[in-house]
Amino acid sequence: EVGGLLRRIIGRHQPVMAELVLNWPKIVGVKYASLAQPIKLSSMREQSQTKKLLTIRAHNSATALELSFQQMIMIERIAVYVGYKAVDKIKVII
Repeated sequence: EVGGLLRRIIGRHQPVMAELVLNWPKIVGVKYASLAQPIKLSSMREQSQTKKLLTIRAHNSATALELSFQQMIMIERIAVYVGYKAVDKIKVII
């Protein structure tokens, strides 16, 4: 099973990223899941606090713009799915 394999490989170091990759359509909805995929979850420093940055790849610039406007909704959906605020900010790349 691909899901089990992915959980074993990524899940050891980044269990949240494994869940995001495996359950992306459930988390953000079929529309957005077909337009963009999660690429990387990293930490960044902002105002002396560590924040989690999720990088997602959009299919084109129009989609990237739409996703940037939906950033807060996507962050809330991720938090509901994983049970805590696992992502503070989303960066959309093309």
